[in-house]
Amino acid sequence: MEISKGLFKSLIKISALLDKNAIRHCLTGGLAVSIVSQPRATEDIDFAVLLEEAEKEKLETILKSEFTVLQFHKTIMHLHNAAIQRALIRDPLDPEGVVIIDFLFPINEVFIRTVENAVRINTEGVSIPVARAEDLILMKTLAGRPQDIFDIEAIKRECLLDEDYIKKYISKNTA
Repeated sequence: MEISKGLFKSLIKISALLDKNAIRHCLTGGLAVSIVSQPRATEDIDFAVLLEEAEKEKLETILKSEFTVLQFHKTIMHLHNAAIQRALIRDPLDPEGVVIIDFLFPINEVFIRTVENAVRINTEGVSIPVARAEDLILMKTLAGRPQDIFDIEAIKRECLLDEDYIKKYISKNTA
């Protein structure tokens, strides 16, 4: 599967759809890291959403209203520190391409706080909520994968951070 050419266009459109449907959300993952620190390659769009897992069908309905949905996983992936709903849509800029979207459901205070603290950036006439650098560090600390460690280092190099905020929530959520 080729990396999507329409990743950013899909991001803008999906965020606008979530706003239109009053679903609180914010961009997390590689695209958020690219926005708050330095660009890096990524193959998907990650949104933290303030929805209960039982409401996951809303996401499929919203996506189908504007995109060709190729696959909407019926089962939520429950990982150590995440609950993820994956969807695959047709790339709006490439009829052969696919865009991967991961919706992260709130499983702990860090995820909820990340959405509540999001900052909005304006691009192409749309205001997109993006996770704050500190909250990205907290989410990536919980995930703990090798790419997350690289992302944390990039964020620390590029951003002025509220270190007390990070320490407070890391000790609270990793104890």
